[in-house]
Amino acid sequence: MRGARVGDRALKRVQLPKDLVGTMLFLASPLSDFMTGQTVAVDGGVAFL
Repeated sequence: MRGARVGDRALKRVQLPKDLVGTMLFLASPLSDFMTGQTVAVDGGVAFL
């Protein structure tokens, strides 16, 4: 089932837990202190048609 969704993404591979690490570290760090009300999509470029 996970593999079937790969075709809907710009990045043609299955998402792994390590794909979220950089975003989570950024959001937990002082570098993101000035961000408010944003949506950060870590989805491999999913295209909903």
